[in-house]
Amino acid sequence: MSFSENLKYAEGAERARDLAWERLCDEEDQAIAEYKESCEFLENEFKEFKAKYENQLKYISLEDFHNYLIDRYEEADFDFKSFESIVLDYIEDAKAWEDWEKKNPDYTDEEEKGFDKECDMICDKMAAILYKEN
Repeated sequence: MSFSENLKYAEGAERARDLAWERLCDEEDQAIAEYKESCEFLENEFKEFKAKYENQLKYISLEDFHNYLIDRYEEADFDFKSFESIVLDYIEDAKAWEDWEKKNPDYTDEEEKGFDKECDMICDKMAAILYKEN
């Protein structure tokens, strides 16, 4: 191969590498944009949830749930679930219970029943929304 042929080959390889790098950066930028959009969507869903249920919830902490929500979408392997599914995970995986119990270590049986009733009400409403969507 002559010098000029080698130079053309090297320039072609460099151009191919640059195009591949540009494509990779574009894909990463798109993934970041989609992630941010999903986070904003979840935040908006939380605001709607809070507005709707804030006056009905005596035991479930919206602040603790919001922290759980943030922790969920900051995870490295975040899976884009619906907001209602995340609410159900929070309650059914006993995270809501753990949060409530930390704040209320000396709870009474009556308070526990109230907490359970709230959890059941929220789970029923979220499940109904998910059922409607499917």
